[in-house]
Amino acid sequence: MQKNNNISEVLDSADIRGHHFVDPDFHLNDTLPEASAESAAHFTSKFVNAKNAGRKRPTDDVSGGGVTSKTHFRIGGEKKGKKVLPSRVYMVKPYYEDMGDGDNWQYPLAGWAEMATNGLHHAAGLGHAAMKVHVFSHPDPSPHRNRNTNALAVEIEPNLTRISEIPAEYDPKQNKMVPSVKVPSSIRHDAVKLAAIDFLTNNQDRHGANLMYGTSPTDDYSLTGKGPMNQIDRLLAIDNGRSFQYMAPQRMYAPYRDYRNGIDHFHNYLAGGVGHLVDPTHLKVLPAWWEQHKKAIVDEFRRHLKAVKHPMMVSHLQRNFSDRVNVLDKVASDIKAMGSKHYFTRRATTSDQKKIHSRASVKMRRAPDGDDLFGA
Repeated sequence: MQKNNNISEVLDSADIRGHHFVDPDFHLNDTLPEASAESAAHFTSKFVNAKNAGRKRPTDDVSGGGVTSKTHFRIGGEKKGKKVLPSRVYMVKPYYEDMGDGDNWQYPLAGWAEMATNGLHHAAGLGHAAMKVHVFSHPDPSPHRNRNTNALAVEIEPNLTRISEIPAEYDPKQNKMVPSVKVPSSIRHDAVKLAAIDFLTNNQDRHGANLMYGTSPTDDYSLTGKGPMNQIDRLLAIDNGRSFQYMAPQRMYAPYRDYRNGIDHFHNYLAGGVGHLVDPTHLKVLPAWWEQHKKAIVDEFRRHLKAVKHPMMVSHLQRNFSDRVNVLDKVASDIKAMGSKHYFTRRATTSDQKKIHSRASVKMRRAPDGDDLFGA
């Protein structure tokens, strides 16, 4: 495509070490799920291959937010006679995002993690809760590097709200805040499944602003004028780039002692975004879902692992993901044996903690720090 100065400015913040870490062509040429493929085709035809691609300006009515360097483009919306054509908004950010160095992440995996998580969501039967995201190529912003570099394009879906902004009221029977909109059981079950994927990928960023929801009117209210006016009809898990680091337990919700000792467990991922929707009874869906989708999830992870070039990082990802698969096996078995309510109140079993701890020590004997890993 033509060089776009706004995209170049975003890509100038990328971590150039990423080229040595992840195959730049794997996700660029990867087969996408149907919804993402349609979104990518629209973006390519209306933006990448457009004659005025280099002159496209960012939209001025979409807020960026977050910490990643990014820009937004509104494509379409032009007037054609008396009609206004439909428009779509795309967020563009680096595929090789600079993660910085810290206790929870440092490897330039963000673009790979976004695409791998997207694949896992579809493999898990959660494609309806997955982002429409794809990778495209753009001229490298540096005048010293005569090559293209990769960027992520994410279609921003309209009419969705952060789960942290869900209307809620205090329920004295449960002694907690509960949604005041109707939440169908299918949505609550999706929240459990999303938490399981977050656990597998060590997602460090699933807070209340990174899980979105959409609503539709309830039939009861439409017919009688009573009960909740709206119900949640879909979830969307966004911003999955801070996954697959496997450097520390879930940073926001692990108890301090567990965090300090490198112990992570599934319950840490039932807090945060999905915590607004889940109670013990909803965990009963996990055993059957896990049994049905486990093989597809593991196969999809292995497929994306082929894009990682450094053998030490391949080993780091493989052993940690495998450990968490084993723990979900145990979680599903325990829920099936003792019932979801009893399991939820018991928290993680000793065997769960030992299994995770054996690999959580990777926080101390993890793959080398960034400079060592890349031989800098």
